[in-house]
Amino acid sequence: MSVDVDPNENKTRAERSIRKSGNSFVVSIPPEILQSAGMSEGDRATLEADIGGETIQIHRNTDA
Repeated sequence: MSVDVDPNENKTRAERSIRKSGNSFVVSIPPEILQSAGMSEGDRATLEADIGGETIQIHRNTDA
């Protein structure tokens, strides 16, 4: 599973499948994506989606 880095668009992209784990769903995040977002293992994050939209955003929590 490759990770594409496009410096012209300032984007890092990877395609992953959504899987079920217990009562939740999971998507693996490649290290290159986390690094590009300034995130790492153990960081807390907020997930956000527009109702009926096609995008899920993950924001690193900066609160201590």
